[in-house]
Amino acid sequence: MHNPEKERLISLHNEVLGYKKIKEKTGFYVYTIRNVIRKWNDTGTVENKSRSGRAKVTTVYTDRVIFRQVRIVGAYIRAKN
Repeated sequence: MHNPEKERLISLHNEVLGYKKIKEKTGFYVYTIRNVIRKWNDTGTVENKSRSGRAKVTTVYTDRVIFRQVRIVGAYIRAKN
């Protein structure tokens, strides 16, 4: 679900509509509506949290340089054999 859809759910909730009325207007499941509204009440935003995982160390430019070097070395090895 994209953020504009989530914001629409919040605006319908702010119009004092219940979950079932919002479901009838939008077609989303009641559980989805409840979770979006709960997230809005807890955090004040409908944005997704950042995901866990290792942070990227190289830049896009560095990645391109590395890939270019790998291609050159690979071509050299193929030509040598």
